[in-house]
Amino acid sequence: MKTYTLRCFRVDALMCLVHDEREPTSDEWGFYVRELVRAVTEHDVRKLLVVSQGGGPNAAQRKQLVTSLRPPLNWDVRALKTAVCTSSPLARGITVALGWLSTTNITGFGYEDRRRALDFLGLPVSLHAPVLIAVDAQVGALAKARNER
Repeated sequence: MKTYTLRCFRVDALMCLVHDEREPTSDEWGFYVRELVRAVTEHDVRKLLVVSQGGGPNAAQRKQLVTSLRPPLNWDVRALKTAVCTSSPLARGITVALGWLSTTNITGFGYEDRRRALDFLGLPVSLHAPVLIAVDAQVGALAKARNER
């Protein structure tokens, strides 16, 4: 049975990415990148919420993401405002490094600080509850799939 390490979905102009504790496979990451590029080009998505239980892309996958986003964002990757919520010290370190060393517009938050992350992204308060419920559902679905293997 195939298990998944990530789930993604869109709510209005916000794209959400939920990771479990593992690094995504190349196929999963490729699917996510295509979905994000589609959301940026077809739905003018400019906000990204990442909720991670410790997993995340490797260096090659991060490069693939930035390279794929440059053309639809007119070469300004900072146009995609990103909030990363995780308790993983490694993932938080990567988030800080990306913010310092690249042209991305990314800020880290604790795993439980999702409401602050949504405020940072400028998401209307009326969408907070639906987004958080959907995120929790995806976290649960990833855990269930992992436990069934």
